[in-house]
Amino acid sequence: MKKLLCLLMSLMMVMSLIGCGGSKEEDPNAGVYDAVSAEMLGIEISVEDAFEGGFSMELKSNGKGTLSYGDDSASFKWTLDGEVFEAKGGGAELKGTLKDGKMVLTNVLDSGVTLTLINDAIYKGSDDSEESDSDSDSKAVGTLKGGVDNKDSSLFSDSDMTTAEANNWELYMVEEDGKTYTEDDIKSSGIDAWIKMNADGTGSMNLLGKIYDMTWTDGAITILSNDDGEEEVFTYTTANEYLVLVEGNMVLTFINKDTRSGSSDPADDTGDDTDTGSGSEEISYDLMQRYEGDWHGLMLFTNGTGRWKERDGNKCDVVARFSLDEKGNVTPYIAAAMKDDPDKYNFRDLDVELDPFFDNMYVTGEFLDDGEFELAAASSEDGFFHMLFTVECPKDGSTIDIEIGMRRPDDPWQDADYPHYSQEGFDYYKGCTLEQVVATFGNPPSGMPKQTHVTEWER
Repeated sequence: MKKLLCLLMSLMMVMSLIGCGGSKEEDPNAGVYDAVSAEMLGIEISVEDAFEGGFSMELKSNGKGTLSYGDDSASFKWTLDGEVFEAKGGGAELKGTLKDGKMVLTNVLDSGVTLTLINDAIYKGSDDSEESDSDSDSKAVGTLKGGVDNKDSSLFSDSDMTTAEANNWELYMVEEDGKTYTEDDIKSSGIDAWIKMNADGTGSMNLLGKIYDMTWTDGAITILSNDDGEEEVFTYTTANEYLVLVEGNMVLTFINKDTRSGSSDPADDTGDDTDTGSGSEEISYDLMQRYEGDWHGLMLFTNGTGRWKERDGNKCDVVARFSLDEKGNVTPYIAAAMKDDPDKYNFRDLDVELDPFFDNMYVTGEFLDDGEFELAAASSEDGFFHMLFTVECPKDGSTIDIEIGMRRPDDPWQDADYPHYSQEGFDYYKGCTLEQVVATFGNPPSGMPKQTHVTEWER
């Protein structure tokens, strides 16, 4: 569609050429699956009655995934053997079938409920029903997180629709022909793209540094003069903090920059790309307190391959201390009671960041001999710290899955905690400081930061 569409296409080409995550080979089953029906004791019930707030699962190509239901979320690992689907993580186990974008899960979270979930992008492709391209495009419903284009999903429900579009919108994700380019891909590419929508119906759009004047009404953005001197109209939809612009088979998802970071008008951007990181003022005391401090628990090793295969089923003690400054920047310390040389095989070069947007913490670093892991999501619910991630050795491709469960040193463990620390071990260490616990490990890694106390700070 004229020059502006060419500009959008060039954005995809830039990402592909620099090797962004979306250009990697993807599992054909990857994407978001939304629950569309539920059944209990042979009786059909609504999904909302079974799981208030809806139920959805995102499957990623690396065998990892994210489960969302209501206000809760959890990470998991998934496998598919023929049509037999299994997922495990966060103390829960899901089983069912998966074929052609349709997933059926039985006894979901021990509720007795059977759920049917659909990935529209895949399931429609396997469906014989015919729908014209014009009908599909006219829906103008955006996609998010790997292919959600269902307005009945938990992210794009009618109750979430809003007319508060008069904001600054920053490019968050791009999808085209089954490829997904994430926020990290966009940032690492140096892509500059935003939409400014004024309350009077005027605004401007910036794509790759090229700024166009525009007007907007509910559901439509009109570029007043493109490179050909002509007007162009793009349809969009909004939900929660997202604005999704649809053009053919390309979907651009923008996030409300004002709500997310309180940043200034993008049109007044001076080019300062300073990353606020975990130092953002948006990080709440509540989020900081959930992670700050000392932790002690258990670490499990599973699915080891190559040099780490012999570690399958092993477990050991693990401790952590997360020291924060007043802006939420994290100084991390994580150590495991390894029988190996602890300095060689323990956690190293950790980068930890609190994420106020997704209300959790991300950990990246090294573990085991030459092992690396990226963006491990750490949840902290009801005082239980949980993290599930895969360590990979770039040299020989060896991999192993690690699952960590921790609580505060003197916080009693609950039956639902998994991995679960033994009562005997808890009684042995009860009353000990983290330094005393670490001393029993024998020659642990150095560098434990000084403890901090968020509750003592004033703003």
